[in-house]
Amino acid sequence: TNSHLTGPLQPTLPLAHRRLVFTLFVSLQILLNYDSGAIAASLTTICKPDDQGCDPKIGRGLAYHFNMTFAESGLLASFVYAGLTLTSVTGAAIMQHFQPKYVVAVGLIVNTGCNAIFASSHLKWAVMVSRLGVGMSQAFFIIHLPVWVDEFAPASRCTLWMSLTQAGVPIGVTIGYMVSGFIEANTELDWRVSFWLQVVVLSALVIAFCCIPTRYLNVHSDTKHRELSVLSHTCSQASEVLLNPLFLSTALGLSGLYFVVTAIQLWMTSYLTQPPISAEMNAVVLAFSGTCATAPVIGVVVGGLLVDATAGGYKSVRTTASTSNLFGWAGVLWALGCVFSTELWQVILCVWGLLFCGAAIVPAATGIIMAAVEKSHRAMASSISMLIVNLFGFFAGPFLTGLVATWSGNDLKWGFRLTMGWSVVAALFIVASWYYAHNHPEDLMIDSPRVRSSSAMSSFSETCSAAVTHISRPFAPRELSPGLYPSTLTKDPSALFSAAATAPFIPRAHRARTASSESRSSSYALPI
Repeated sequence: TNSHLTGPLQPTLPLAHRRLVFTLFVSLQILLNYDSGAIAASLTTICKPDDQGCDPKIGRGLAYHFNMTFAESGLLASFVYAGLTLTSVTGAAIMQHFQPKYVVAVGLIVNTGCNAIFASSHLKWAVMVSRLGVGMSQAFFIIHLPVWVDEFAPASRCTLWMSLTQAGVPIGVTIGYMVSGFIEANTELDWRVSFWLQVVVLSALVIAFCCIPTRYLNVHSDTKHRELSVLSHTCSQASEVLLNPLFLSTALGLSGLYFVVTAIQLWMTSYLTQPPISAEMNAVVLAFSGTCATAPVIGVVVGGLLVDATAGGYKSVRTTASTSNLFGWAGVLWALGCVFSTELWQVILCVWGLLFCGAAIVPAATGIIMAAVEKSHRAMASSISMLIVNLFGFFAGPFLTGLVATWSGNDLKWGFRLTMGWSVVAALFIVASWYYAHNHPEDLMIDSPRVRSSSAMSSFSETCSAAVTHISRPFAPRELSPGLYPSTLTKDPSALFSAAATAPFIPRAHRARTASSESRSSSYALPI
């Protein structure tokens, strides 16, 4: 049962102790995202040992070792998102039925084991399955982390703590990318060394997590227990949201954006080290790392400020949609520039502009998604939009790019062209969003300058777990405490947009902290 979730306010525990636990959580966040960057750098050029004209040094990477095609390499990266999506269906319900510490601990142990299998296996199918396991096991930590921060962070520092946890995502990706890139470019070491380094450090952090007293990890719920028997109502809400053209066009536009940036993150290193560019690996690692660390951060800040200045903070959805449209087509121009560039600095410049424009779109599109539906439907809208993004953005981007490259005779240029061309698809959906916004009988607006967290964070997992609970009685307890563990699971492999625009996107755990929470801005869930 979830009786373990009730009790006195946890923030009465010493602040110094909570800071130590918080430091451990941020460290875990960094290590759990390390492998996403490491894989991107380890793939390098895909060629068989007997291929003529293949550089043996470039061919030492992960894909070379397993003799993977581009499609298989893309699927390897995409399996993590499939795992996250699968676990999100039941993750929140599991976290409410069992003590969070033990659920998260088991997930972390399984995650470490899956990474160890990935680093040690010589079987292609085993590394594929291990990546699926990594995504599924990591979901519990992702679910628990924002709830823990909301519960244990000082009231005046909750936004800062939340931002720091999200900053662990791009930091982890960047560290993994740079370490693996350095190993590939400057040593004769096997690609596995980088991943074994992750396993060793992650194991130490997991042991430390398991040693923390339960009272520092579990959270309680002040939400009244209520029976979740609303399956028909849930389906009705979902159909209304999906039939809303403004919502659907905006969500598909975001998924197109995430398709592009996720594929860029995975394939850019391999593309830049092959003809016609044939750049040196060290130069690629430094240039691309700097691009991913600066362009999304600046873009999301500029986009958010522009929405505030022109639309009054989402008060005018028509103006907000126009802002998205502007950045969308500017991104298309940068994408086309990438296709025709033949020098490293030219490609990096165009990618910088593309990531900047993509990041600038996200604040505006996030607000439109919430404004497009009735207030009572916003939780469902947020859930469905994240499901669309996971499937048609994060999962599809790496896989389809690799698939096209394989079908074109193992020529990554065609896969790269698909990625850049997909920006046109994203822009067309953004145009559709602009059209529906301007043709709506009245200018929609959100009832506050920012989307409140309670409407934005309720997740698809809660909806599905409600249906599962309703169907599975009497095998499950009759009552659950909904809303405590949202799980908008977007493991953004590079997730470099997140650090710049993250604030608590979670329901408030205590009524006593409502006053401080009202002053906080909502975050934008960002992909890289």
